[in-house]
Amino acid sequence: MTARWSHGMRVLAALTCVLVVGCERDSPPPPAVEEALPAPAAAVEPPLLRILVQVDGGLPGQGEDAAWLAEEVRYLLARQGAVRLAHPDGPHDPQSGAGVHTLSLEVPRAGTGRDIVLALNAPGGRLLEHRPLGVRPATRLTLIQVIAAGLGPVAARDLEASSLVPLIGTSDTDLYDEYTRTHVAHLRALRGATSRPIRPDPPIRRLERFERMTRRDPEFPRAWSALALAYLEVRGKDEDALAKLADDAARRALSLDPNLPEAKAALGRTRYRYGQWLEAEDLLVAALGADPAAPTALEAYACFLLDLGRVAYARRVGAQALGTAPGAEDARECLAVAELAAGDILAAEATLGAPQKDETAGIARARALIDLASADYDAAKTSLANLSRRNPAPWLDPVFASLRESGSRPAALRALTRAADVGRVDITTETLLGAELGQADFVFNRLVRMDEQRQAVPLRLLWLPGSRFLREHPRFAEVIDQLELRTYWNQRSRPDHCRSEPAVSGCS
Repeated sequence: MTARWSHGMRVLAALTCVLVVGCERDSPPPPAVEEALPAPAAAVEPPLLRILVQVDGGLPGQGEDAAWLAEEVRYLLARQGAVRLAHPDGPHDPQSGAGVHTLSLEVPRAGTGRDIVLALNAPGGRLLEHRPLGVRPATRLTLIQVIAAGLGPVAARDLEASSLVPLIGTSDTDLYDEYTRTHVAHLRALRGATSRPIRPDPPIRRLERFERMTRRDPEFPRAWSALALAYLEVRGKDEDALAKLADDAARRALSLDPNLPEAKAALGRTRYRYGQWLEAEDLLVAALGADPAAPTALEAYACFLLDLGRVAYARRVGAQALGTAPGAEDARECLAVAELAAGDILAAEATLGAPQKDETAGIARARALIDLASADYDAAKTSLANLSRRNPAPWLDPVFASLRESGSRPAALRALTRAADVGRVDITTETLLGAELGQADFVFNRLVRMDEQRQAVPLRLLWLPGSRFLREHPRFAEVIDQLELRTYWNQRSRPDHCRSEPAVSGCS
């Protein structure tokens, strides 16, 4: 270690020790009784840091190796929490004039004989440290081990145990290679942080790979957490069974690494799905406490807040989630619906953007909700038609005729129910359209049925401006009690509509 690097790392590490965790020191003598105690020192935040990774002489962040390395370095630094990561690899968007350190990693081509270089620059660009890490190893695992050892003096809270190597989680070279080519590529695609987007495998393919990884090394916690998330990403009739598998995998990951952010996020998502609101929020907040830029935790928490009626907070978290991970479609859906719930249709339209091919069902439904709020029935019909693999006209035509006030409501409901019975429309879309048709009991019955069948319950439909008739319905109190919403609101925070509708059940 060069003297200059050692000095610079000691400065950052010592700063972290003082400001974040505190250092042991001799206690000063107690002041005399007559002597006034000094005012407490103002808290100073840990250093703000951005990450630049350059591989094979390319531009920073470009190429597959730069992408996975940047994600792994981000993970190692976030786990320690001794520095604040700047956007997009962290939640902190530097304000004008804010000082941002830059951690640069330069990895030369193999066989050149040149050293890997880790450098630290001060906010003005002044070089603080320049540390060679040796020539490039042959495998991804040995490369990240070398880098993790070099990062220790920057990130470790415990100055006596500065190696971050244990956080990698496995010593199996082939397993780590497969993990980074699968899960890390998926995360980088969510972040949209490369000029040439990475195309991750479909969820079912990732699921199969993670199952193989956990069989190969049952002690690799990050593979278990990635498996849990993969279970939750697969959609279909077996979602409840998959959620149970995700719950088991997340708990196994946490038994191996109790502070693993993705495992906490996955477990929080299963508790959210099961309506265990308080535990779900605790787990999601804990995941964000461990890694404030974890995309899986951010998007889940944004959707959680929306479904619990905390619309304004959902907008803030959703904007952060989408800013950190532009490819997170659940975050995009929930932010758009939160903006719609707040009455900001223009913002919701901007969040969704122009229609794209192969949009997720959630995005299509969010787009339809915005179109229905604007009375653009043709656009809403097109969005919902894309959700059906078969001819949607027999069930859509009566529904939209009724919405245009030229058709019968009973006929529309019969067509909608038949479409659901034969699988042409999912229960969430059926519930959405029941609300648009003004059928309170129809909506409540389906929400309760979804809860009893352990399906994801689209509570966000209750907080839309056009859903006030549901909140004022005599049965609303019964439903929110059955779904245990009142218990959550009493212990955490009332839903936003209580400000303008204080007499609604659950607001007092």
